[in-house]
Amino acid sequence: MRKILVVLFTFGLLTAGAAFAQGFGTGPKSFGGVSFGVQLIGGFAYFPVAAHIGAYDVGIQDLGLRLDATYWVNFPISVIGFGGDVLYRYPVGTEVWVYAGLGPRFAYPLSGGTLAYGLGFVAGAEYMVTPKIGINAEANVDYYIVGPGTPYGLSAGVDYYF
Repeated sequence: MRKILVVLFTFGLLTAGAAFAQGFGTGPKSFGGVSFGVQLIGGFAYFPVAAHIGAYDVGIQDLGLRLDATYWVNFPISVIGFGGDVLYRYPVGTEVWVYAGLGPRFAYPLSGGTLAYGLGFVAGAEYMVTPKIGINAEANVDYYIVGPGTPYGLSAGVDYYF
């Protein structure tokens, strides 16, 4: 488990450096966060734990990019996943945003095996508790071309805006 956490932390540091190098970290729209959830695939439930980093207003107002690293807890084999999303968010109130997006997904079994890849779809809402901290709930469906099939689920998390 410690190795998994080191990999997730390293991924977060590397992607944060890349994001700041691109100028994403210069405004209040850059964010990093964690989420926990449950997904189902073939009647089996597992619990993804994810770290992510991203930015909004990338070229177009309210358009965002997000990178994720995920460890699938309780999956029959140890799997770490990576993904990215292009998100569009829409304000529903002064403190609530709804968003939707899609992007590539990659899953790598740590015990050996074939790299899985596919496309993921997400939809969610975020409530800004403070100007810098938001809590979110999200629904997702991943379609793997090669890999575990079509997992779907729900997650909740917290984001910190830089």
